[in-house]
Amino acid sequence: MMNRVALLCLVGLAPLVALGQEPKAVVEISPDTCLVGDNVFYSLALTRGERQFFILPVDTDEVAFFPFEIRSRKKLSEEERDGVVTERWQYALTIFDTGAQIVPPLDLRYADASGRDTGVLRLDSKMIYVRSVLDTTVKDINDIKPIQTLPVPAWVYVAGALALALLVAGGYWLFASWRKRRKTEKPKLVVPEKSPYQVALEKLAALESYPLETQEDFKKFYSDLSDLLRELIERAYDIPALEQITSEILAALQAKIRYESVERYRRIFERADLVKFAKFYPSKIEARESLSLAKEIVADFAPKPEPATPSANYQS
Repeated sequence: MMNRVALLCLVGLAPLVALGQEPKAVVEISPDTCLVGDNVFYSLALTRGERQFFILPVDTDEVAFFPFEIRSRKKLSEEERDGVVTERWQYALTIFDTGAQIVPPLDLRYADASGRDTGVLRLDSKMIYVRSVLDTTVKDINDIKPIQTLPVPAWVYVAGALALALLVAGGYWLFASWRKRRKTEKPKLVVPEKSPYQVALEKLAALESYPLETQEDFKKFYSDLSDLLRELIERAYDIPALEQITSEILAALQAKIRYESVERYRRIFERADLVKFAKFYPSKIEARESLSLAKEIVADFAPKPEPATPSANYQS
């Protein structure tokens, strides 16, 4: 009886142990020699707890594998056993330089279910030798051949001169017509550029009508909401938010705005990261709450009314 109780306790504790374990990552790269422009496959085997997730470089990331470019990213498999999740991802990289090239070390961040960063795994760099597509067996370079001349009849010169004269006359006629038409046209009205506040209000109004029924609906909603705020930050604070991750944006904002305003951005960005990268499925109430926080942020950019000037007429 005691043995059975002990066995049940161990089985019950297995998921807890899996949750507390440190995530692991193994990287493989193939082939180790390729031609310029060929695909190089960067494969990741990731092990984590079921309440953890890795934050991987996206397809458009130009920094993670520089000088290599990302052509594609795909998930090969995912398995879960006793609370431990094993994922396999593959990146297709390419480069257009020759010689020995280094795939740089990769800092792979991971977070808990709330979106809070809990650690970083440093993956070692890899070396690839890239060969030129030119034939290296050719040793000698032939001399340049002399210019060959062909006999040209006189009528060809006459026809060419006439064609050139017609071309010049046609061009002058087109220019004169354009200039005359330009004088008679009414000047176009110059539409003033919309302020960051006006643009953000229009996009918030569009988000109100988004359907929130499926995971894809929530993913599009939070992606567009996140992009709206990133564009607003870029135009208002001169911060390259569209190229930065959440932690970098928040760190830059802390030097420019109040703590309470930074917290609004944090709540929206962290929830958006969970939906986009961790398959988090929020409720409609949470989505509306994020939209309300975004409206509060945008309201801070509303034009301030001009102070009223005191009247010149008064009684003594």
